[in-house]
Amino acid sequence: MSEFFLKFIPTPIKSFLGKLNIRSKLIFSFAFLLLMMVCAGGAGLFFTSQIKEKVETISRVASPLNSAANRLANEMFKSHATILYLLSLKEKEGIETQSNLLRELKVSIDHDMKELARVAGAHGVELDINLLKQHLSGFFVQSGNAVSAHKIMLEKEGLLSVKLNEFDQNRKDLDKSLSLFLESAQGAIGEKEEEGQKLSMTNTATAKQVAGLLLNMFQQDLPVLYRGQNFRSFLIEFQNIIKILVLEKDISRIESHKNDFQALAKKTASRIKRLKRKLRTDAQKATFDEMDKGFEKLRKVTLAKDGLFVLQADYLEAAGNIQNMKTELSNATNSVKQTIEKWLAISDLINTNVQESARKGVSLALFYISIIVVAGIMIGILAAVLIIRAITMPLTRLQGKVLEVEKASDFSMRVGSEKTDEVGKTAIAFDSLMISIESAVSDINGVMTSISKGDFSQFMTSDQKGDLGSLKDRMNESIELLAQSIARIIDISEQVKQDAITVSGSAKMLSDNTHEQSTSLEQVASSVNQIETRARDNEKYAMEVRNISGRAMEEILKGRDQMSAMLSSMEKIKKTSSNVANVIGVINDIASQTTLLSLNASIEAARAGEAGKGFAVVAQEVKDLAARSSKAASDTNAQLMEAISEVGKGVENADQNARVLENINAIVKEVNTLVSKISEYSAEQTVSIEEISKGLSQVNQAVVDNAAIAEKTADSYEKMAERSTHMHEVLSVFKLK
Repeated sequence: MSEFFLKFIPTPIKSFLGKLNIRSKLIFSFAFLLLMMVCAGGAGLFFTSQIKEKVETISRVASPLNSAANRLANEMFKSHATILYLLSLKEKEGIETQSNLLRELKVSIDHDMKELARVAGAHGVELDINLLKQHLSGFFVQSGNAVSAHKIMLEKEGLLSVKLNEFDQNRKDLDKSLSLFLESAQGAIGEKEEEGQKLSMTNTATAKQVAGLLLNMFQQDLPVLYRGQNFRSFLIEFQNIIKILVLEKDISRIESHKNDFQALAKKTASRIKRLKRKLRTDAQKATFDEMDKGFEKLRKVTLAKDGLFVLQADYLEAAGNIQNMKTELSNATNSVKQTIEKWLAISDLINTNVQESARKGVSLALFYISIIVVAGIMIGILAAVLIIRAITMPLTRLQGKVLEVEKASDFSMRVGSEKTDEVGKTAIAFDSLMISIESAVSDINGVMTSISKGDFSQFMTSDQKGDLGSLKDRMNESIELLAQSIARIIDISEQVKQDAITVSGSAKMLSDNTHEQSTSLEQVASSVNQIETRARDNEKYAMEVRNISGRAMEEILKGRDQMSAMLSSMEKIKKTSSNVANVIGVINDIASQTTLLSLNASIEAARAGEAGKGFAVVAQEVKDLAARSSKAASDTNAQLMEAISEVGKGVENADQNARVLENINAIVKEVNTLVSKISEYSAEQTVSIEEISKGLSQVNQAVVDNAAIAEKTADSYEKMAERSTHMHEVLSVFKLK
């Protein structure tokens, strides 16, 4: 391919390039490359100025219009969010802060509107500024109305909260008065009950007095208590209606709740009038007056013109107005948003047209720059071919000669270059290096030939410098060191031969002694096995004795548990007998009381005269029965005391038996402990004997292994002696100084 391009280059240019050195050729190439870059840069600057005009159109018209419209949309969104957040606040400081922020946003929006009008007027862009101003004006007017309505709603909410607190306080006061009234009613009933108890305990009370007392309590006191309790249920219904009212969100249902409250209030007032007619005591009348006043306060707080129902209706109306205003604000925001979107579409259209024009300019610039670049590339290729050929051909010839030397390992080859440039000087230096290497290699071949024949008396004698001189010195030192080492090896081989013969005899003697030790260890192992068998028998007998003593100990423990259970049962019998004795004492007391009652009955029968004779006979029979019960209880008590005494003796005997069993248990424990220790010692002895047996087995095996190793060692030393003799014979062929 380079030959093809060379056809188009004139001969004078070829000759001129051939005379230049490599540095001049590179400088010439760099200058040409710089010229091409200047041409391409000039073309780029020209077309860049054309594109810049298009971009400035975007920056002067489309970009300010787009930026102002986006800023206006963002501020409108913030305004809408601010008014919505303001309508959710209840603190005056927060509302005032958001109102100030809303005013600041309005000022910023007015500034953006002026900027949009200026840009549109300066560049002839048609924008409907007046329509947007109308939408923005409507939005901020509605925002002001919403803020005012929100403040009114908060004021209504505050009044409603005050009224609710007042209602709750009146309800609590009324409940307290009702509790005092119910306490007074219960006190009156309690007085009637005490009076009735006193009448029942006197002998002068008549049935008419008791009936009158009961009639008064059932006709007056109990109805007062029941109606007072019913009034508390009415109070709970009042509270439930108010709770429903507070939670109500539909203003149309307020009137229905008010009617329910009025109906309940009317019913309660009627019951209060009926209750008032039943009052008799001053305490009831005083507490009733307090309760009546509390109910009237509760009714006024709820049903007055500024009461709960009216305030709740006003609050819901204000909340509904604010909700409608929120809807209107959203509609106004959407109108502004649609107008701004139209302006953004106009900005995008301007931007698109300018970008299309700029794109065409860029395409044209790329076309002309491409022509310049292609022309530069073609000229550059021609120059590069010339320069590369001038540089690479001598280098290629030098590289080929180096590869031939490497392939054939023939250091007599020469490049023979006649050029005076950098490559020619490199070829001359390469030929000089080949001469030095050839001389050193020839000297090394002569020395290595002598060494291969066993002659270490020859050294390198050629004159060398640098690394080859160092190689010569290291080579001569290595030959000298190798000759000395071979001399030492000959001496050492003779000594190894004598030592191997001596060690071989010792190894045979060690093998014989090891066989004798193995026989002795087998006899000792047999004796240890017999001792191990007897130790195992001792351990087995000790385990049997421990098992027997363990079973005996278990039986003793069972006997002790049974004795403890018997003692516990006898103690329970003793306690039960004592309880029975106490019961018999109670029976004696009952018999004594029965005797006294029969005596009183006899006295009353005597007072009654003829009419009480039959009752006197019954009283005498009761007296006789009480006497017999007392005598039977006394006899039973005597027998029971004797049984308690016998049970006590049985408890003492059982305690003695338990102590004997405890002593036997302690002795068996000691025996079991001793047997356990004997068993443990036997087990430890067995383990120790097993370890000794294993150790003897290991020692025996080690002795056997040592015998085998000794035999192998003796054989190895015999072979080593033979090889030492052979090595001495081989080394004797070397020729030393």
